[in-house]
Amino acid sequence: MEGVNLDGKNDQCESVKDQCTSEIKARHNPGEIYFTLILLLINVAFLMESFKMEGIFQRSYNKGGFLPQTISIISIIMIVTIGIRCFKDGSKAVKFIEVFRYIFSRDVLIMITMVIVYALVLKHLRYKLSTFLFLFLSMISIDRYKLFNKIIISFCIMAASVLIFATVFKVLLP
Repeated sequence: MEGVNLDGKNDQCESVKDQCTSEIKARHNPGEIYFTLILLLINVAFLMESFKMEGIFQRSYNKGGFLPQTISIISIIMIVTIGIRCFKDGSKAVKFIEVFRYIFSRDVLIMITMVIVYALVLKHLRYKLSTFLFLFLSMISIDRYKLFNKIIISFCIMAASVLIFATVFKVLLP
């Protein structure tokens, strides 16, 4: 039995598994480092905005700025940690067009279009019908099987949202 050691493990499978694992760890999605930088800038802006309120830095732990400052600081630490890991793993800068193609894939563009159409149609078809159609067509664009299940799920979600917002919270739906 070639390739099998005494423990019953296949040596070839183990080496292939190790090779695949190392390739997956080394590979990053296009624009990952750019996205990390954008997140860092957004969180720094939130932190700067939270400085306008009393909080941690004024030693006021029960004021309105405490939570935004704390969350911003924790987020910045986490983002910097992710950025360092990307650089260590060899994430390389890619062209903007590659990032754009990755972020705005065909499926994403279809969903963005559907959301825009939903917003435009909402006024004319009213909430119940437009929401049902949006949910049903969204699910169909992802998977074209089990259409009856998608009809039931879309109807139940629409009915639950009407029940919660119109009945419980007394929100006037369009």
